[in-house]
Amino acid sequence: MAKYDYKLKLTVVQEYLNGAGSYVYLKNKYGIKSSTQIDNWVHQYRQFGKDGLHRQLKNKIYSVQ
Repeated sequence: MAKYDYKLKLTVVQEYLNGAGSYVYLKNKYGIKSSTQIDNWVHQYRQFGKDGLHRQLKNKIYSVQ
């Protein structure tokens, strides 16, 4: 299970982009461990849109076919 769900990530990123507060303010408001995590979410959102905030699976399983 992901530590932070998609809805929380999207809310935090949108608040930051709307000027609601700094990384540190939002980190404290939502109980996020590190402001660097928010920076990563903002970067992913800017680069890939909402899809960038979804959890990515590292180990993909392919069928034999």
